[in-house]
Amino acid sequence: MASELQVTVRGSLSARQVVDHLTGLVRLLAFAEDAELRRDRAPGDRSLWRFTHLAAGSVSSKVAALEPRGGSDWSALDRVPLRLVDGFEHMETSHGLPERWDERTARTALKLAQPLGPTAERGMHLALIQGGDVTRKVEVTYRAAVNLKQATSAPRRSIGSLVGVLQTVSTRRGRTAGLWTQRDNRRVTVTLTDEQLADISSWLNHRVRVFGELHRNTDGQPLSVRAKRITPLESERRLADSGGIAAGFLEGRSPDEYLEAAGGWS
Repeated sequence: MASELQVTVRGSLSARQVVDHLTGLVRLLAFAEDAELRRDRAPGDRSLWRFTHLAAGSVSSKVAALEPRGGSDWSALDRVPLRLVDGFEHMETSHGLPERWDERTARTALKLAQPLGPTAERGMHLALIQGGDVTRKVEVTYRAAVNLKQATSAPRRSIGSLVGVLQTVSTRRGRTAGLWTQRDNRRVTVTLTDEQLADISSWLNHRVRVFGELHRNTDGQPLSVRAKRITPLESERRLADSGGIAAGFLEGRSPDEYLEAAGGWS
């Protein structure tokens, strides 16, 4: 069933604000799809979306997937509008990142929410449309912007490690890579040293452990890590494949889950 995302921003907007909103909405769809796929993709490799409705004045629009690209499919594209509706609903009352949202998605959503007012009359209405019917909806206000700002700030710092799959490297704003974490299925930005950057090609698209300075939000969710050491894990035998560990000792969890909860890794 093809999904549409209906977006209505109430109140009077300038032409510049309308352009910024529509550009931000398309960028938000792209990052949300990356998060759904757990994959970093270049802008030219991302799926195409189309506006099925666009009205002047304030912003009233409907957007739907046009063509899956970059390893995506119609099933993944169909889930993206739902992720956005659920995510904004979550951010109205919580300062932790929603399921399948990473820092890039949240920061882009923050830009959409910042111009909103404190009430629904000056807010943004989101609705999920499936088969012509509205199945989910949410009123987004400036409260979401306040919570998103807190969710994307990283006041908590500690030394630790993250396990995940290392992907795309960028040198435009320093030396960084994206790590899709094993525990939370979220993208975390990894800051690399010159030496690590030289070796990065052998680690890309592989499961690794990144040890270093972790930056977390107030909910304890990791946003970034300044890498001190990167260790490939492809050749390691995972604890989950090991036998002879008492289920009672693990409190009903898998060995990996137990160690993650105990602070062994994230």
